[in-house]
Parts: sequence; structure tokens; C-alpha cells
Amino acid sequence: MSFTPSPELRFVFRAADPRCEAQELLAISAQIQDWQRVARLSESEGATAVLWRLLRPQAAQLPMEFVVFLQARTMLADFRMQRLAQRAEETVTALRKAGIEVLLLKGAAVGALADPTFRLRPMTDVDLLIAEADAERAKACVLGLDWLEMPEPRLRDLLQGHQHMPPFVDPTLEGLRLELHTRLLPADSSFDLTADDLWQHASPAQQSFAGAQVPDLARLAVHTAVHYAWQHEMRFGPWRTFRSFALLTQHEGWDWKAFVSIARAARASTSCYWTLRMARTLAGIDVPEEALKALAAPSPEFVRRILDRHFTALSDPLERPPSPSDRLSTLLWRMALRPRWSGHRTVSRHDPERRWERAFSESPAPAGVSRVRRHVGARGEWWAFITRTIAGR
Repeated sequence: MSFTPSPELRFVFRAADPRCEAQELLAISAQIQDWQRVARLSESEGATAVLWRLLRPQAAQLPMEFVVFLQARTMLADFRMQRLAQRAEETVTALRKAGIEVLLLKGAAVGALADPTFRLRPMTDVDLLIAEADAERAKACVLGLDWLEMPEPRLRDLLQGHQHMPPFVDPTLEGLRLELHTRLLPADSSFDLTADDLWQHASPAQQSFAGAQVPDLARLAVHTAVHYAWQHEMRFGPWRTFRSFALLTQHEGWDWKAFVSIARAARASTSCYWTLRMARTLAGIDVPEEALKALAAPSPEFVRRILDRHFTALSDPLERPPSPSDRLSTLLWRMALRPRWSGHRTVSRHDPERRWERAFSESPAPAGVSRVRRHVGARGEWWAFITRTIAGR
């Protein structure tokens, strides 16, 4: 049975595609029953400002409460993006004046290519790649710009061997962050995609970020997929990831064949496949079938549909019942990403021990008999997951 997302989910995620038009969203809106869910989902995914700019001329056809919500959240979101873009520009300028080469990563790179105000692709942090030899000078430079070190000692242990320093935070707006990367991926990664690859194929940024470099479109897209599907296990930031892919694939000079070739050479085929598949499933973004076929691992289609539903539940637990077990979630992730088939020596930063969750959890994870009792007590959750997410009823 094919999987069709709910109107609430489609309404929010379809807006990730810049080619989406207001009339298409209005047609979906006629089927929506839970506007509070739409508001919550659009806020958590960072989609409110994009939705409002798209729907403002037709606001009279939407529930007034939702319109007021979009207006208010868009004012705040635009203010935050204006501040973040300004801080990013100041930081790039200061680093370049200090003789430090800078390459924009992830959302910042997409912003430099598509819209330096960051309004087309909202974000909460700016990621910059620098040489490891410049790390201390760069740190001193950004502290001189009033970025603050994140006051969280647990981060230092967790970020050992990571690709970036502990984040810096903006003192005037909570939640805005700067991450200085000295590597593209963690030290134990077996992806064949490195910082040197990006530097070698980068080009100068324009306008606000003049002096910095931006990756080529294909490698930027591959890194985006690896970050979402592998490092974040498809648990975080789907709307923004799909938005990045849509902006990149619709940008002048995009080449699907080059993207597929680089993804396969980098051992990132399955990361790219599942990012693209979910972008098509949830956001309706146009993805050529031949590209998906070239990236797919050999799996039955019925298994892929189960994984569609599981990964959708990670985006919104109200869509489908989420997995009641971390171990089962890990197994499903492995079924999708196929680390060994993809040529990886280890699972890298998949973090099967959940070090981050344990470090920041208020209560210890259950063990032994306690874990069994918990799962027995959650038999209703198991039944819902099996019948609705696995069986797709």
C-alpha cells in the first residue's frame, strides 16, 4: 500500500518546494482538520515565514487564528534571520581580515547561493569551515565579535573527535549559533568526502559574503544529505533539509548526473537516496526516478514503504505512531542506510549508545528488567506501531 501523508503534513512540507504555489496549498487546506497541529509543525520546522509569504495574498481563505499566528511568527522569524545574516556577514569579514580562509557550509552556503538574507532558507545557526591550524585564531576573532562560548561543559567531552568546536552563541537573541568546523565530518567517518574536496571545487561567494568560498552544488547537496540522514538519523530538520535540496536542484548549473556520481564515490548513496525519497514523499519535490534508482540499495519496495512511514513518524509523531524502542529505531535506520553495503567500516557518529541523549537526559536509561517492564507496559504503543506504521493500516 502506497503512503500518502495527511493534509496537515503535506500543507507544511509542500511549502519547502520554492515551485509550490499558493493555490496548491489552498487546495490542501480544504482537507485540514487540525490547524493547531499545522501551526505547531510549521513552527518546529521553521516554515512559518515561508508559508506566510506564499499565502498572504489569499489570507482571507484561511482560518483567522492561523493567519494571526503566521503574521506574528513571521515578524519574529524575519527579525531573527536579519540578525543571523548580519552576524554571519560580520564574522566572515572579520575572519578574512585576520587572514583566515572561510568556506560556508550547509544552510549558510545555500543562503549565499539563493538569498543572503536567509529568508528563503531559515536556519538557527551558521556553519563555517576553516583550517584546523587557524582554529585558535578564529576562536579569538569570533569572541572579539561578542559571540559567546556555550557554557555547557558536557559538550566538550561529547565533541571530542567531532568536526566542529563547541558552538558559539549570540548574546542578544537566544538560539542563534555559530559553529566553526575544522573538518567536514567526524574523524571516524568513512565517507569519502573531505574538507579538501570542498575547498578544491569551491567558488567565491558573492554579495554579502564576499571573501568567503561556497562549495559546488553537488558536493553541498551530498553533505546536506549525509548530515540529515546519517548524522541526524533523519530525526531532525527535515523541512529545512528538503528546502535546501529544492533550492540547490533548481539552481542554475545543477547536474543530476554529477550529483549521483559524487554521492556514489563518497559512499553516500543511501544517505542521498533517503533524503531525496523523503523530500519527494513529504514535500512533493521533483526528483528524477533515474536518480533514485542509481542511488538505491537493493531492498524490496514494501520494506521501503515501511521505512517511509517510520521516518515520517520521526518528523511528526501525530502522523504515524513512532517506534517504542530505540533499538528498533536503530535497526530500521540500518535497514535504510545499509552501512556495510555502502562501504562503511563503522557506523561512525550514528551513536548507537545514545551518548548525547544520556548526557543531557534528566533520568537514567532503563536497563535489564526495567527495560522489559517498560516495553510490556507500552504494549498499546507497540500494537499501534505494528499495525499503523509497519502494516500501514
